[in-house]
Amino acid sequence: MHVIDPELVRRVAGGRYQVDPHAVAEAMLRRRARLNELRRLSRMLVASDGEFPSAGPKQR
Repeated sequence: MHVIDPELVRRVAGGRYQVDPHAVAEAMLRRRARLNELRRLSRMLVASDGEFPSAGPKQR
């Protein structure tokens, strides 16, 4: 999760910024769709049994 700037929160609460509820809802839906896609893709990944060497460089 991202850290929310307390100064920004203060300015929004003080009325210096207006929050567009439609833009917020769209951002939330886009984030949800991205998370759902990542979950779907992660289900395709299967852990190795340890029989195959890693693709990375050898460690000493």
